[in-house]
Amino acid sequence: MPPKKSPVKTAKKTKKEGPKKTNPYMLFSSATRPDVKASNPDATFGEIAKLVGAEWKKLSEKDQKVWSDKAAAANAKAAKEFKGK
Repeated sequence: MPPKKSPVKTAKKTKKEGPKKTNPYMLFSSATRPDVKASNPDATFGEIAKLVGAEWKKLSEKDQKVWSDKAAAANAKAAKEFKGK
């Protein structure tokens, strides 16, 4: 006798609980990536990502805090717009 097949599982739909959050590194990356790409025109996507990551690690805490503040402001704005809908 063949084994019984289990029922097909479907993906659960998730509710959108709130606005998408922005993190400081992503803001830094989107601002820095064009310059890194221009400096390294033959670099692949992965190589550029590694270079941007290295730039991020070189930043001082003070400079990283600037990006953290920008991310916090973007998140506050997104939350305000989300509640307005």
